[in-house]
Amino acid sequence: MEPPARIKPANPNGAITIRNQEQQTNNMSRMKLSKTIRALLACLAGTCFIGSQANAGTLSASVAPTPTTIDLTAEGALDWARWGGGNYIPDDPAAYNHKAGVTPLISTYTLVGPDAATSAEQWNDAGTPLFTWSDGTPTLTGDGLGNGGSYFPNTGNSTNGLGDGYQITVPASTTPQILKVFTGCYSALVNFNAALSDNSAPPYDDQSMNDQTGNGFNGVYTIIFAAGSAGQTLTVTITMTNVNAVDRNSANLTLEAATLAGPAPLIITQPAPQTNFLGLASQFSVAASGVPPFSYQWWKEAAGVYVPLADGGQISGSKSNTLTISDLTISNGTNYSVVVTNVYGAVTSSVASLTILPLGIISEPVSSTNWVGQNRQLSVSAVGASLAYEWYAEANGVYVPLADGGQISGSRSNTLTITNLEIANGTNYYVVVTNGYGAVTSSVATLTVLPITGALIGSALPAPATVDLTALGTLDWAHWGLNLATDFDQKAGGTNQISNFTVHGDPTSGPNQYPNALAAYSWTDGTPDPTAANTTTGVYFNGLDNGYQITVPSDQTKRILTIYAGGWTTTVHFEAVLSDLSAPSYVDESLVAPSGASRMAAYTIKYAAGSPGQTLTINVYCATDGGNVTLMAATLYGPQPLILTQPDSSTNWVGQDQQFSVIAGGWPTLGYQWWQEANGVYAPLADGGQISGSKTPTLTINNLVFANGTSANGTNYFAVVTNAYGSVTSSVANLTVLPPLGTMQGGVDTNIASLTVVDLTAEGTLDWANWGLTAVSDFNDKAVGGVPVGLISNWTVYGPIGYGPDLDNFSDQPYGFSWTNGTPTATASTTGHGTANYVYVGSLGAGFQITVPADTTKKVLKLYYGGWECRTRVMAMLSDNSAPPLINDSVDDPAGNVAYGVATIYFAAASAGQTLTVTVYDVVDYQGGNVAISAATLARPAPINVTFSKSGSSLQLNWLYGTLLQATNVTGPWTVNGNALPPSYTITPTGPHMFYRVQVQ
Repeated sequence: MEPPARIKPANPNGAITIRNQEQQTNNMSRMKLSKTIRALLACLAGTCFIGSQANAGTLSASVAPTPTTIDLTAEGALDWARWGGGNYIPDDPAAYNHKAGVTPLISTYTLVGPDAATSAEQWNDAGTPLFTWSDGTPTLTGDGLGNGGSYFPNTGNSTNGLGDGYQITVPASTTPQILKVFTGCYSALVNFNAALSDNSAPPYDDQSMNDQTGNGFNGVYTIIFAAGSAGQTLTVTITMTNVNAVDRNSANLTLEAATLAGPAPLIITQPAPQTNFLGLASQFSVAASGVPPFSYQWWKEAAGVYVPLADGGQISGSKSNTLTISDLTISNGTNYSVVVTNVYGAVTSSVASLTILPLGIISEPVSSTNWVGQNRQLSVSAVGASLAYEWYAEANGVYVPLADGGQISGSRSNTLTITNLEIANGTNYYVVVTNGYGAVTSSVATLTVLPITGALIGSALPAPATVDLTALGTLDWAHWGLNLATDFDQKAGGTNQISNFTVHGDPTSGPNQYPNALAAYSWTDGTPDPTAANTTTGVYFNGLDNGYQITVPSDQTKRILTIYAGGWTTTVHFEAVLSDLSAPSYVDESLVAPSGASRMAAYTIKYAAGSPGQTLTINVYCATDGGNVTLMAATLYGPQPLILTQPDSSTNWVGQDQQFSVIAGGWPTLGYQWWQEANGVYAPLADGGQISGSKTPTLTINNLVFANGTSANGTNYFAVVTNAYGSVTSSVANLTVLPPLGTMQGGVDTNIASLTVVDLTAEGTLDWANWGLTAVSDFNDKAVGGVPVGLISNWTVYGPIGYGPDLDNFSDQPYGFSWTNGTPTATASTTGHGTANYVYVGSLGAGFQITVPADTTKKVLKLYYGGWECRTRVMAMLSDNSAPPLINDSVDDPAGNVAYGVATIYFAAASAGQTLTVTVYDVVDYQGGNVAISAATLARPAPINVTFSKSGSSLQLNWLYGTLLQATNVTGPWTVNGNALPPSYTITPTGPHMFYRVQVQ
């Protein structure tokens, strides 16, 4: 979210752009200029110093990102200044707090530039940098909770504010001093100038403050200066020299604070006392300011005398700002200090003590509640050298040591494991940690073991594309967010059990309504909305640990609750808990939505409490930050079986395999029995011959047969699902078996990165089509004598269209198109990669459909298509059903990168006057996805050319289309190799010689 329109504070993490600047002397050589540029660019990585030539005075400066916190009292040994209000200081851009007890050396600002007659404005920001002080006036202390500051210009149109800015002054003498100026800018290029009044050193100019992005810039300028004579002045002028396009009307620069110190070292961060454990490592650090370079010497107290340290053994960094002592021993427990030196003097830090402990526990074992039959671990984290562990358990008020065996393992490690819990394991535990220097005992952890008197069984299943709440919610159902985020629809005509949600976590995280759920919901018995058809609305909740809670009454009656929920750019935390803790809680974090993508599951909870009057509570929230969790609907039924997905009728072909499936819910365990109609009478099926899975959710009939114009398998089937509480019969599914008189074969190539330009004229010898040359409605076709051939139809939209059709080019499309015989555009040429437009439509089930005439002549159709944020299905069907349809889902884009495919379809009908219909559509939607088509070609297939290649002991047969036949003799008999599909088949020769050929029907 952008800061307020007129107050756009700088961001310390914003990019720093260094612009080359005209130098003060025109005779600077190219080599010197190059060195200067390199020095300026070094500012990106940290502090850089740009020194002037030797002169009577000194003026050098550096620029670096502003630190997160600044202690003005520590850094401003001679003086400091802080402008603007903030926190409890009244808002006032002219507010001027400075060091108390000294004559102010840093002046307050004056405004310069065309708008100097106006005034600066106050801004506050809860972010960084944060300024603190303890010796100020008129405000004694500042706690840094708001960085505040002054910004300028405030003309309302900063294009007119070029040249506007601030000026401050500091007395200058022949003694070097260090001035730090904390400043920044937003959407502007700013010039920073520092000059001595006696011109005893060249002035310093810098334009490192340059915010091109609108993220802001915060920087600190460090100026080391000394005049050529006494009684001079250093003047700092900060002005806006250009306005960047990101936000021209709000461009500004800021002045926040300044500090003044002498040239001798000044310690701004003292080394801190530490407590650590034997065998570990400790570090002491110091931060100093002043005129670099600095040298450091660390000292250690020994018998009341401080001695200098030198690197070696345990010691490293003894002459740096950070001292490291590794592999601590008891003798390292003493006091330490450091002396910091430069050419102007030395300063000694405060004393920091190091306390060494023989061993210690840093993470205690945690009490927990578990259930009979579960496993439990108790862990401790300890530090020290050569540690040993002994776990104890309380028995009848007395603690006894544990030993490995039976349920117990890890009794002498930092983690105790108890498997297959029993009620008797419910007691208190602790661990004693020892080494050669002593022992320490952990706190007591209580393990509570509960009997399982209820039931709580959970699973996260893929959500179906459509959900009939009326059919599935026989006891109750609920839907959220139909039209508004607060909408709550329920089953009408009964006592509702599924509660409305309450917000888990931040109350402002939701609910928010959204329209593109990954499943469609319908009902016919609702209130307050009586009906709804295929709504894809729902609600969502943003942010880490934020989500929602739902409750359902629970008693000893077994029920089944299904929650249709999901997430976007997060890991979804789903948990179910019974109020009487009569069964272990169910926790699931298996649903992970990648960045920018949505995922959804049907969470199914089978539950019963151990006693009446209990509650099942569902909590769903974001386990990772940056995304949201969603809620669409819930159903309640049971315990008797319920058919969730009925078996579908099917048309299939002789020699194919057929499966019927039923999805059922109900209290475990479910039994299945498939039945088949024969002469009007249904009989149960048994496995054997063609039949398998007759007592499972999926019935399989292999190698379908057809005789005398009727089908032995062409009849009706249903399933009966049974559990201890009853049974339910599925709807009837009809199987029609047809003779394969036509041809339908092919596949999809998704490895097409090497394609550049597709010559539609050369490839589409019978016809070709191109869509979206320059507009969404453009349809170019092969022309003969200026007349379109018209075999490939223009597209029509297919399914429920959420958006589109529109025209686009995603820039990474792996092909372009060209032609020389088109109409209405006679010729076209593209350069290949990323240049071809395509037409797209969006949402689940949406797509395109084209048709091509079909007869007994074999032809080949190629279709160039793609999909974004969805799985794209291509489906080809003949109007006379003379061959099985071709269905391919290999173009899949779950990550939002766009996936492309080229479908090649070989086809022929059983009779003249038929039609091939090709449909591409969004079959699985990940987050508002779409499908696209760009071109198609039609030709006669090339002659079948079977080739083979050898790899080791294996052979790979390659052919474009047709059925692979095999025989042990070249004269036959020939049989179909049911495992081989074009374009390739790998065999490892064994047994007798084998001959292969390809048959095209």
